[in-house]
Amino acid sequence: MAAALLEITHGWLVIGLGNPGKQYAGTRHNLGFLVADELLRRYPPLASIGNPSSVVVRIVIGGSPVILAKPMTYMNRSGAAVASLIGRFPEHRILVIHDDLDLAEGRMKLKRSGGDGGHLGLRSIVEELGHGNFARLRLGIGRPADGDVVHYVLEALADDPLKEHLEWARNAAPVVEQVVREGLTAAMNRVNRRVVEAREFTGFTR
Repeated sequence: MAAALLEITHGWLVIGLGNPGKQYAGTRHNLGFLVADELLRRYPPLASIGNPSSVVVRIVIGGSPVILAKPMTYMNRSGAAVASLIGRFPEHRILVIHDDLDLAEGRMKLKRSGGDGGHLGLRSIVEELGHGNFARLRLGIGRPADGDVVHYVLEALADDPLKEHLEWARNAAPVVEQVVREGLTAAMNRVNRRVVEAREFTGFTR
């Protein structure tokens, strides 16, 4: 694993957060997994990389090597999985994709670094790494009207809402492509110029 990571330290480490298991597959908390799956659909893996705590593959986007990972440790233990993946990746080459209660449902935004914002997956990563100096792609899910956050993020979505979330994941994948191809600053300038409405976002030209 270490040797494989050393080969691509000029590339990107992209991590989609979620929970493993069929019972979580169609939940809001698994939007990070959905985006990772969409990237995998667009870019067939060149290799799988053995890791005890994550599903890890190597892909290429725009000529740049990317390690794409989905931690299998459950959300609140994501930090241990991420720490095992970092190798010698510089902080500015790490992108974490996650759901976000503080963005309206269907919106997305890039962030260069920061705290955990109450997100248990981010909290675990920040605690494990000792810093929050990694980029994030925030995927808005809004907050529940009844205030029951746990049920809201983990409830299985009905067919129509699930289809919407799958569409948002497809529309978020081009943002990751932009980050890899042109860098985080260029992507932030385009995506964050306004808070992008994921359901309307048609993506960047490849």
